[in-house]
Amino acid sequence: MGKIKKYTLSLAFGLVPLIVAAQGDAYLSSYRQTWLLSRNAAGLDAAPFEFANTAQLLYSHQDGDYHLMQQPQTDSQFSFDTQGAASIGKIRLWGSFEYDNHHSSGSRYNTLLYDPFDENYIYNVADTTASDFNRQSYSMAFKAAAPLGRSLHLGLSMLYRDRISAKQNDPRSESVSYLVNFAPSIVYSFSSRSSLGLALGYGHGLERSVPTLSNSSQMQNVFVLKGLGNYVEDMVGSGGINIMYYTTDRAEASVQYSIDDSSLHFLSEALYTLSHTALREDYSQPRDIGSSSVNDLQLNSYLVLERERSLHRLALQALLRITEGTEFSTKQVTGVGWQVVSKAIMSRYNTLQADLRYDCFLTEGDSYRWQFSSGLDYTLKDDEYLSPQSEFSYSA
Repeated sequence: MGKIKKYTLSLAFGLVPLIVAAQGDAYLSSYRQTWLLSRNAAGLDAAPFEFANTAQLLYSHQDGDYHLMQQPQTDSQFSFDTQGAASIGKIRLWGSFEYDNHHSSGSRYNTLLYDPFDENYIYNVADTTASDFNRQSYSMAFKAAAPLGRSLHLGLSMLYRDRISAKQNDPRSESVSYLVNFAPSIVYSFSSRSSLGLALGYGHGLERSVPTLSNSSQMQNVFVLKGLGNYVEDMVGSGGINIMYYTTDRAEASVQYSIDDSSLHFLSEALYTLSHTALREDYSQPRDIGSSSVNDLQLNSYLVLERERSLHRLALQALLRITEGTEFSTKQVTGVGWQVVSKAIMSRYNTLQADLRYDCFLTEGDSYRWQFSSGLDYTLKDDEYLSPQSEFSYSA
């Protein structure tokens, strides 16, 4: 039996303008703000709060022989994130910045993608060569909210994410990607305690991956994955696979209901998201390879209770995901390029996840002395590839 080792080191601190605040103050403040966990930016104005600006450094290292074949032998990650809030007149603002740097060794079964486990990217290109794999990403998020009358609040949230990755051994690749997402929102306050919100969002992303060889005299075999172990064999080199383009469009709608007073904060959110990702090979003569459609239905609820010397938070997060993978049959027509002859849904993946977490803080003033946490999670997976019929399922 192989062994697994994992090390994590973190450093966090909180800041407010001109005053250094205790870490506990900033930490507790983040647990009270249930609207920040939702897709609705207008909630920043519907339930105003005092927010302590924070920054955090995190380093983790994992090493072990017992892991999935797609996972690396070792993985080291350095992360930095910071977030803060401010008010300009009647406008309330919040923003964040995150940076991640990964270095992995012994990585297999991933030639192209930054994140091979993302179900939006069913049609990946894999190989069996163990290699170092370097990745880095940064993302910037922004939320703004303002009142429109006494009971109506408007909001807007935006996200930009940029990622780059590079496999170090043949068959190698360099991948760059971006994602832009924006979501206008509205909240109506029935009273000083309860509110109802609605948010709509749209996102667009592109991942461009260039397969290359350091030793161009030796072509490398790869496998274009189709789902659940099904694949077609290809190669990197002259006459092999070309530049791959993953284009993603995403639409979402969510509704929120909240109750807020001095000692109780409750928010429940129902969210539906539809993501469509298409894979095309080459730019000058594009060839359709496949596409995925991911339907997510989420229900997230948060309850925060404050007492004289304690704070309690209960969080329930549930996800139902239905994924379909469509494959294209193509032919090359002289003078025209690649044409789609037929297409069919060949993969169907069903996922159910639920996570329940309880946190208790023993407080003293605006800070805390002790934190107790516990949680339960459940995952059910039921995947199918239609022909040749393959099935994969588990629950944990």
